[in-house]
Amino acid sequence: MEKVKFSFENLIVYQKSPDYIDFVYDICDEFLKFNRYLQIALDSTRECVVCTTIALRRKYISNDKDKIARLRLTELSKMITSLQKRIKNRLTTNH
Repeated sequence: MEKVKFSFENLIVYQKSPDYIDFVYDICDEFLKFNRYLQIALDSTRECVVCTTIALRRKYISNDKDKIARLRLTELSKMITSLQKRIKNRLTTNH
């Protein structure tokens, strides 16, 4: 069966359009992969909270060390969340 072809498909501008769309999808894929990495990082900070709690309960660390760990984890968590929001906002405002 012969392929049905529209006349505009012969235009160079049309032929370049799918290439550009592929380029944009590749960029979006990179952002999505980076966002997945950030989510893993955020989940890891939450796991560290559990580990810190257990370490405190078992008296492996002092209350002061627990407080320092939690402050650092809070800071990391906020930074990661902020970065995720900025990426999401850029993706939604650029459409």
